[in-house]
Amino acid sequence: MVVRIEATIERLEKLITRIETRIKTIKEKNEDINLTEIEKTVTKAKAELEKAKSDLATLKLNLETMLDSEKPKEEFENVRESLKNIKEHLKEVHKLLVQVIGDIKGLRVGDLNNEE
Repeated sequence: MVVRIEATIERLEKLITRIETRIKTIKEKNEDINLTEIEKTVTKAKAELEKAKSDLATLKLNLETMLDSEKPKEEFENVRESLKNIKEHLKEVHKLLVQVIGDIKGLRVGDLNNEE
């Protein structure tokens, strides 16, 4: 479970890096395009991803506590809450990145002279 969450976080980090590279390329080619809203959304996504990482560390701690506990059923509630928080953060990151990708695709980027 933890491995899957870590893999998801890693994939989202790679996607954010690729999006940031794309934004940089768009800025270099077309200085007239305003990308501030897109950049703000990417920043929000990065912040949510950091929250997910923090909650993942908490989850790992809660798992260890649960395994060492005399009453693991009670400790499992902490694990469940951590998982719920991570899931919500990852959903939010995904939603924001889908929005950013859609916004980037909506831009008219490229050589405008060849259009008819």
